[in-house]
Amino acid sequence: MSNLIFKDNNIRTNGNLVCLTDMAKPYGKLVTGWTRLDSTQAYLEALSVDMQISITLLIEISDAGTFAHPEVAIAFAQWLSPEFHVWCIRHLRTLMEKGKVELAAKQPKPLPLDFDFQLAMGIDKINSGTLPATVKQLLIDNLVNKYIDNTPKLVASTERWVGLVQKAEELGFKTNSSNRVKLGHYGTKEQSRLTRQREERLCNGEMRSIWVYLDNKELEIVIREYFAIEAINA
Repeated sequence: MSNLIFKDNNIRTNGNLVCLTDMAKPYGKLVTGWTRLDSTQAYLEALSVDMQISITLLIEISDAGTFAHPEVAIAFAQWLSPEFHVWCIRHLRTLMEKGKVELAAKQPKPLPLDFDFQLAMGIDKINSGTLPATVKQLLIDNLVNKYIDNTPKLVASTERWVGLVQKAEELGFKTNSSNRVKLGHYGTKEQSRLTRQREERLCNGEMRSIWVYLDNKELEIVIREYFAIEAINA
């Protein structure tokens, strides 16, 4: 095992898994306080379908603690602390992309004097329940780029690639284990109308290739068609 370090707190990693137990310690919280939330269960189920990996492999519990996939750890960090969440986005992205992390991750340099005010405004916007997921992610990326020193700057792009389930839920459709699979089949059937590509993601300790789709009007039409057909056949 190797360690990540955030404000003198050692966070163990086991292969490509991150210890949620260690992450929670400084905040006086238990991992179960997060995992038992309905929103957490919905997130894990959606991530499981999107990554084609079971929830039991996304989160592994042992005598050594609770370890999880980096994407799960990033979501968990958001529940713990906004500052820690931003830090995890930066460092755990490295774990997902390169399959390894430095033993002692370098701490950010002192932040500018206006950081508290600017961050507070940014976090207020991020926590707003009225903002779309895409806007929230943009705000998070802006905070990372603007305030964390030595962070590789993200290249601005008008393109956004999403999973079918993710887009369906953003459009307000309710998904479950059954219609998620059928939606995936429908997307494959209508692939000539869509732009899709393979994306490498870390699954159970190894990189796997999954389909993601260009977020555009045609994708929305295909998703709405599927749920219209499902309603007719219900």
